Amino acid sequence: MKKILVLLITGFVLIMAHDLNGVYAADGGGGGIPLSKLAGGYSITDQGTATLCLNPKAPGTESCTTAGAVPVVLSAISVGQFTEDKDGNACGSWIQAASITGDVHPPTPAPAHFILEIKNYDAATGSGDQSLTFYVGGTCTGSKFDNTGATVSTTGTSHIVASDHRKRVDSIVTTITDAAGDIGAFNLATVALKQKD
Repeated sequence: MKKILVLLITGFVLIMAHDLNGVYAADGGGGGIPLSKLAGGYSITDQGTATLCLNPKAPGTESCTTAGAVPVVLSAISVGQFTEDKDGNACGSWIQAASITGDVHPPTPAPAHFILEIKNYDAATGSGDQSLTFYVGGTCTGSKFDNTGATVSTTGTSHIVASDHRKRVDSIVTTITDAAGDIGAFNLATVALKQKD
C-alpha cells in the first residue's frame, strides 16, 4: 500500500512539475513576466473621473490651491494604442472625450500623444510603476517619441499589473499634474490589451 501511495505522489509531483515548467517557460522562466516579454503593440482604454478647478471670475482654469477656485468633476473616457519596447518604455496616442455631469453640450474629442517610462518593475509579480507624460503635438515612431512641435500638457505616474500570459496590462493613475496646478482629485484606470508582439 505504501508503494502505491509513493508512486501516486511521485506521479502527481512529476505531472505538476511538468505542467508548471511549461507555464514558467511560457512566461520567460522563473514563473514571472519579464519586462522584455511585454514588448509589442497594445490597444488601450482609459476611463474615470478628474476634478478640474475653474476660475469663478474669468473663463478658464486656475490652481486648485487658489481660494475661491470652483472644483468641477469631469467624466472622461479615452481609446488609443501604444508600442512598448523591451525595456518597458512606450509611445502612443489616443483620443479622449470628457464631460461635466448635467452639461447639455456634447464633449469635444481631444487627441494626445503620450510616453510611458518604467521606473521599477517586479517580474515575479508582473507589477511596477511608470511615469507618464502627455503632449499636444509630436509624433510616435514605434516606441520612440519625436517631440518636434510638441508641448507637455500633463505628467504623472501609474501603477501597472501584467496578466493573462502577457496579453493584458492594467494600471491606475497614482499622480497627475500640469503646469497650472488645476487638476484636483481623480480616479483613472486603464486597460491595455496586446495587439501584436
